[in-house]
Amino acid sequence: MRSSPRDLWRQLVGWLASPRVVPYWARPTLAFSGPRLPAKPFDLGKVQRLLVVRYDGMGDLVVTTGFLRELRQAAPQAKISLLIRSEWVPLMRANPHVDELLSFKASAYPTYQQLRRHRDALAYARQELWPRRFEAVLVPQTDFSFYDGRILAYLSGAPVRIGWTDPAATDVLGGRRLLTRLVPLAGGMHEADKSYTFLEALGGQVRERQLELHWDSTAEEIGAGLAAKLRGSGDRLVAIGLGASQANKLWPVERFIEVARDLAARMPVRFVGIGGEDLIKQGERLEAGLGDRAVSLAGKLPLPKTAALLSHCDLFVGCDSGPMHVAAAVGTPVVSLSGCPQDAPPTYSAHPGRIGPYCAKRRVVRPPVTGRGLDFFTEEIRVADVQDAVRSLAAEAGLLPT
Repeated sequence: MRSSPRDLWRQLVGWLASPRVVPYWARPTLAFSGPRLPAKPFDLGKVQRLLVVRYDGMGDLVVTTGFLRELRQAAPQAKISLLIRSEWVPLMRANPHVDELLSFKASAYPTYQQLRRHRDALAYARQELWPRRFEAVLVPQTDFSFYDGRILAYLSGAPVRIGWTDPAATDVLGGRRLLTRLVPLAGGMHEADKSYTFLEALGGQVRERQLELHWDSTAEEIGAGLAAKLRGSGDRLVAIGLGASQANKLWPVERFIEVARDLAARMPVRFVGIGGEDLIKQGERLEAGLGDRAVSLAGKLPLPKTAALLSHCDLFVGCDSGPMHVAAAVGTPVVSLSGCPQDAPPTYSAHPGRIGPYCAKRRVVRPPVTGRGLDFFTEEIRVADVQDAVRSLAAEAGLLPT
């Protein structure tokens, strides 16, 4: 079947926007007006101006927080700049291991979106990245997501650009050529462990493998105060993570209510709904279903205060999402609902072994689905399985008798 002119045009535009073509139009601009820094052997302990690009989702960024701590120790002379999506800046503002936060907003366009984003990224690099004259860029990121971090790394003009790659994976879009060095890492590793191994490959030393988040005293006061108020007279406090980045990663609110009722029948507990403004209605349904046992803060609490509140919760139960990773990072026991099918290979991007909760006390509940391909089947997770996981983790955490 012959392709239509419109299909051919779309293919051409897609090819022009792919990372493999970026050097052809960006290299002349960098050569004539970029930083033009001389390339020299990379020494992590001596580098002065270092950029880390983690242009990804909130959970992916949180999973990199341990890497940032260890990088700070490995690069004591460096001014470390972190380039992230603008919406996550409040969450990272108090991080003591980063000297400077940078943010780029990849705007949505009705037509030629990727090409226009390239134009915006080049303008951003000219204004914000080139004057900083970065000696090296590190990209601790696996997948293409939102707007590829490797493009931003290339446009920075830094002569050294280092990332990792799965040797078994195919570089379909050609993003590897945007980096000057690739560290081979197995695709089945957890993203946090990848970042630590990545740092060790660069000559750094990893002292501890755990995530962390930071917030100011105001956020702590508000988060701790909310937790105390919600607990009432000695009740346990369980956070319900209602949201996810994709519709097929959501679990129905009515099922969360069933899980909450089962737990409430076993111990004195109150519940707090967590999520963004898009989950206000789901939060109202949670409140209606649990009465005075639940309060929804969906859409009402900024990210640093949410992190502070979660640090004072006894348990988190929720979808595979940014708040789930936040709960894990602040040390709260986590029950994560992953829609990843049971027969998915460990290298699958949504496999909980790769991007699940990275904390000591955790349970991951998956749907009993096999033979249906790689997708999210979150709605098929059974209530009874989640109830079992919640009771098991609550007992491990000392909330219920064993």
